[in-house]
Amino acid sequence: MKKLITLIIVIVFLMMSRQIFSKNEEGIIDAGLVIIRLVDENTGLLIKASLTLNDQTLQSSTVYKLDFDEYTITSDEVTLSRKVTSINQLVNIIEIKTNPKPYVKNYEIVNQRYINQVISIEVPEILQKPELPNGCEITSLATLLQANGVMGSKLELESYLNKVEFKIIDGVKYGGDPEVSFVGDPKKNTGWYAFEQPIIEAGNKFLQESASHLTVIKTDQFIELLNRGHALAVWTTLDLSPIRYGCGWYLEEGRKIEAIKNLHCIVIYGYDREHYFVMDPLKGKIKLKRITVEKSYEDMGKRAITISHE
Repeated sequence: MKKLITLIIVIVFLMMSRQIFSKNEEGIIDAGLVIIRLVDENTGLLIKASLTLNDQTLQSSTVYKLDFDEYTITSDEVTLSRKVTSINQLVNIIEIKTNPKPYVKNYEIVNQRYINQVISIEVPEILQKPELPNGCEITSLATLLQANGVMGSKLELESYLNKVEFKIIDGVKYGGDPEVSFVGDPKKNTGWYAFEQPIIEAGNKFLQESASHLTVIKTDQFIELLNRGHALAVWTTLDLSPIRYGCGWYLEEGRKIEAIKNLHCIVIYGYDREHYFVMDPLKGKIKLKRITVEKSYEDMGKRAITISHE
């Protein structure tokens, strides 16, 4: 008797399924729209889904699994097309294949949330030496541009960099403002550094002459940018150690610049739970602790740049 009742239930369910998932002439399922911010625009991963059938949204206690041949993703919905091959009742989540972006390397799904996500964007490995012993900033810029398909070399970009050499007047050393120009010459061992604005200006001059639609901009985002597939260059210290001041020079206006002896600039191109993936112009590609990188970035005044496609 129990087997007969079970058989009747299955037959009724299959008949209902055929009615619910009837197709129109274009091959689009009438009631098969998955909505509610289905796909993360940045990573391409499925975030959350609910299925609307005959004006009834199924909740987690009565969710169905759909197997289908093809789907089309837009920013806020998925349209299931061609045909539904099967429908099985009482599955924990709606299972829909998604196509993660190429830089999303690993993830786990727990309670419909992605955890242990690994992002790794393709960037070239460019070292500053031997040509630019003090050119970590411009080398990082070259890395960002080449990662975005702009083939500007570090030496080409260095030629666009505003530089101010030192001079001695009445025994007093005068130099440039690193907020405005590179102090010294990055091609020389006596060169010092520049902050983000001179690097932004050099990059945008190069891009303008290259007729590129890209621009170099300042940013204060890390994870958000990386999730969208954008690497960034960050001002830190060498080995992420505390800032060390020494020497220094005067501006012509009379203000003294307290020089940072261990300034550095690196490219962050990905992350896992504990680390950032870094292209260090002195060391190549390495991993660094996220918390330590963020602390050094904050100590350095939160200076970072990226490439904008807008």
